Amino acid sequence: MADYEEEENEESDSASFVDQNKELMYRMRLALEADVATESIYHDLDDDAFKAEKRELRRVKANCENEAEYETWKDAFLSREYKKLEGKKFLVCTYIFAGIDQYDMVIPEEEKDAFLCWIDGNGGAFFGGDREATEEEVKNYIALHASDEI
Repeated sequence: MADYEEEENEESDSASFVDQNKELMYRMRLALEADVATESIYHDLDDDAFKAEKRELRRVKANCENEAEYETWKDAFLSREYKKLEGKKFLVCTYIFAGIDQYDMVIPEEEKDAFLCWIDGNGGAFFGGDREATEEEVKNYIALHASDEI
């Protein structure tokens, strides 16, 4: 009986490992999809890095075997993480890089001073104002940071 229990535990550990790897892959895909879809000064400054990021996204997507499962996971993940942030204020800060373009960045309100320091530290950058973020914008922020803990 002990041998059977060991085999059962090994199967359970194996399934857990697969689930954990799938979670990591899904988090990476979510973050890459969000970053590619979100306009950023970094995309405009380094086209080669942006192309490499798109290649990585294609590779990760190819490893996701079940699209419906990923979409279900994504919706549940974003809803769960959004709920954890209930009561926390997020801002959409507009910034302009002279001669390049205008962008929006979603940040927690308490990070605004650091954001302004970043803008001030860039000679050709200007702060264009802020407003409170919508639920969809906060969920995009969550998606952008989905792989931070990996």
